[in-house]
Amino acid sequence: MHAACCSEPHGGPDRPVALARRRGQALRIVTDPRRQASQRVQLTFPEHLIKEPLTGRLVREFDVLPNIRRASIEDSVGWMVLELVGKAAEVERALVWLTEAGVQVDRLGDVVES
Repeated sequence: MHAACCSEPHGGPDRPVALARRRGQALRIVTDPRRQASQRVQLTFPEHLIKEPLTGRLVREFDVLPNIRRASIEDSVGWMVLELVGKAAEVERALVWLTEAGVQVDRLGDVVES
């Protein structure tokens, strides 16, 4: 993994870019799109998206495997903690797509489950 300053215009077509903040500075993290990645996230769904098959579309459209760890779906809101496994570029594309669809995506670090 390579970290560089955000003055670079793009990561390139074959190098997805993730931005992170560290001590008030933006860092650019470039990942190898062919490597397998695992990202743990919490997804929060607004009421109008609760009945949409978004998890199924992740598998079909982005070639990622969601491993649902915890979830709660109510009438007005739903949330899921899941681990997305797949090629780094596909995992990143899937998370961007979810955000654009209106899902709140919170990236989680390593979580110890009881």
